[in-house]
Amino acid sequence: TEPCCSALAERQHSPGWSPGSGPRGCRAAEPGATQRACSTLGFSGGGICTRGIGGGFTRAGAGCGDGILFANNEKATMQNLNDRLASYLDKVRLLEGDNADLECKIREWYAKVGPSCEPRDYSCFHKEIEDLQNQILCAAMETNKILLNIDNNRMTADDFRVKYETECSLRQNVDADICNLRPVLDQLASCKTDLQLQCEALTEEMCCLKTNHEEVRLSLALKKSRREKGSPHKCRYY
Repeated sequence: TEPCCSALAERQHSPGWSPGSGPRGCRAAEPGATQRACSTLGFSGGGICTRGIGGGFTRAGAGCGDGILFANNEKATMQNLNDRLASYLDKVRLLEGDNADLECKIREWYAKVGPSCEPRDYSCFHKEIEDLQNQILCAAMETNKILLNIDNNRMTADDFRVKYETECSLRQNVDADICNLRPVLDQLASCKTDLQLQCEALTEEMCCLKTNHEEVRLSLALKKSRREKGSPHKCRYY
């Protein structure tokens, strides 16, 4: 098991401490283990862990103030570091077990289907793979044709849309012209009505004039005939 420097330092200040005792089965008599534990916990602040002559541990401080502050929080700090180290070691053991299981499974897999086994014959699948590749190529060509048709149809639709917009613009212009010409049409209709009335009046007047002219012509013809009958000699010599 890994030694626990924090637990040993805590036990150092407790009464009845002996170099051979240690918490959680830690061996305090291993010289190299003390240095590893101290470096793992990462002590700082001017203090270092050293191994005493009789197997015990002493802590040398750089200053008196640091020693007082460390002494006040020594138990809580050491307990926290000890718990963290124990949790870390438990995780390491758990990961080592999982790693061993994975290595065992990998060895079993290589033993079954690894390079040492006979290579499998996949030639029976080559024809199917080639057919599938040909189908993929055909599908890609069909897809390209469909995309080309879609582009052409989109361009045609754009052309028709432009034509439709042009026709709509022309229709709007024609509608505007028609709206502007409607008052003129109303004026022309009114003028036409007036002209028709004038034409009817003139026609009636012309009929009256023709009647009067015919009457005058008849009266003049009658007078002329009477004159010719009343004076035949004058008419002859004349």
